[in-house]
Amino acid sequence: RPPALIEGRELESIGLTAFRWIMQNGKFDIVNGKTKPLFLRYCIPNVLGILALSSAQLIDAFFIGNYAGSAALAAINIVLPVFSLLMGLGIMLCTGGSVICAKFIGEKNYTDASAIFSKVIFCNIMLCLLVTSLGISMPHQIVGFLGANAELSTQSAAYLQYVAAFFTFFLGSYCLSVFARVEQRPLLAFSAILLGTFVNIVLDWLFIFKFHWGVKGAAVATGLSQMLTFLIIFSHFFSKHSGLRLRFRGLGHWGDLAKACYNGISELVDEFSIGITTFIFNLIMIKQMGTVGVAAYTVINYALLFGTLLAYGIGDSIVPLISTNYGAKKSSRIAGFLKLSLLSGAALGTLIFAGLMFVPEVIVSFFLGEQEWETKRLALEFIDLLKWAFLFSSVSIILSAYFTAIERPMESAVVALSRSLIFPILFLTLMPKVFAMDGVFISIPLAELATVVIALTLLRRNEPRDLVLAD
Repeated sequence: RPPALIEGRELESIGLTAFRWIMQNGKFDIVNGKTKPLFLRYCIPNVLGILALSSAQLIDAFFIGNYAGSAALAAINIVLPVFSLLMGLGIMLCTGGSVICAKFIGEKNYTDASAIFSKVIFCNIMLCLLVTSLGISMPHQIVGFLGANAELSTQSAAYLQYVAAFFTFFLGSYCLSVFARVEQRPLLAFSAILLGTFVNIVLDWLFIFKFHWGVKGAAVATGLSQMLTFLIIFSHFFSKHSGLRLRFRGLGHWGDLAKACYNGISELVDEFSIGITTFIFNLIMIKQMGTVGVAAYTVINYALLFGTLLAYGIGDSIVPLISTNYGAKKSSRIAGFLKLSLLSGAALGTLIFAGLMFVPEVIVSFFLGEQEWETKRLALEFIDLLKWAFLFSSVSIILSAYFTAIERPMESAVVALSRSLIFPILFLTLMPKVFAMDGVFISIPLAELATVVIALTLLRRNEPRDLVLAD
């Protein structure tokens, strides 16, 4: 036999062996395992998965900005508030439901855990079908409402119409990855996301660079990659290795779904507020600077997205760890997981701040071609003001996740609302009056700093050592 064929079969065997290990043996004991190794086993795959996911979005932006132009990049940013609304509603259900599910698992009650899992999946499917029908049938009306000018309207509507067809897989892949981690399968979720990211990059190159499909190519490439991620994780819940079962009969009363929504309200507030803030920024940029201003802000938005997603990756990874130990009444382990996550978040924020301080030109040039010199200039000015936000954002994001995990939805919502809506709107109203356009971007670091003060104050009232006694 040819050596190449033998090597290929050996590689295939290695790949199948690794996949079986992930599916069968990638399970960890949340309640009794050592705290630090357990945190790393959850946090590293989750952050790498988020990194892979955000890398896919950055690669989208790279191909669009360099091969379709800055106007196409700005057109996609116009549509982002729609994603924020959809993902906010879905993540509210997923995060709140996963906390209840993890608590049931900690109590060894898999019947009720499967029931809440099934209800969350059903409601997310219904939500996606509604938003998909609106996005396909009336894209021009939606992007017009979102502030798209004549130059951006056609491309924004095209992107929305194509990407709407895949909304079920966008939200579904996220939701299933959350429950896979709750089921103590973090490596499965990471592997599915990583494979989907690789496919997304390949399809971006094919559709945007080779076929010149522009924003339509970006939408289809991302949609197909999300479909693959969804199918991989979805198959796990029909395997013998899953304790959670997807079923639509005998689910009992639906009151626990309302509790899930209440517990996940901070995630809805956070995502929805991000959409509102992006919407306001887009309107300001279009009014003051036109398409060039929106394109420059889009570059900054991707940098913000990258940093905040990594912080969310750390926060998401501790939710099943903390909520399961909360159900098992082990407050000392909760304190250990919280400390590790906050230290990791602080290190992450410092690293991103250093990158934006010392190599901002490299970051901007990644998204924009040589001919986009005016957009580059504006983006560099904006980065110089916004980079300070990363010194504070990770702490508030992680503490918001902590409050969700210990079933303190109001505290979590206060942090999320302060960070994403109240303080940004407050400072966006005040700072431009003093610092003109610079004040628009100064408002974000100030909002992050004010939120950290609020979050730390709430933490003092909900410290891990007091949780079990209080409940």
